[in-house]
Amino acid sequence: MKLGKKLAILAIVGTTSLFASGVSDVSQLVYKINNTADVKIRAELLKKLDTTLTNIDKKELPAAQEIVSNKLQLAKVLER
Repeated sequence: MKLGKKLAILAIVGTTSLFASGVSDVSQLVYKINNTADVKIRAELLKKLDTTLTNIDKKELPAAQEIVSNKLQLAKVLER
């Protein structure tokens, strides 16, 4: 019984940290995109960002979209 409770707690903590990393991953990807000069790397990062936004928890999606709309410098992406 004690083992089952411990496993349940670990599963909850693991899931919580997994969802928490979604928004921080988006923020890190946006930062990397804004600070990368190489067009190929930027394209790869944009694909990763798209995949991350597709797979993010629906509760965190508005916060992630706000980060993208406020911090991603599209003019900088399109210039290079």
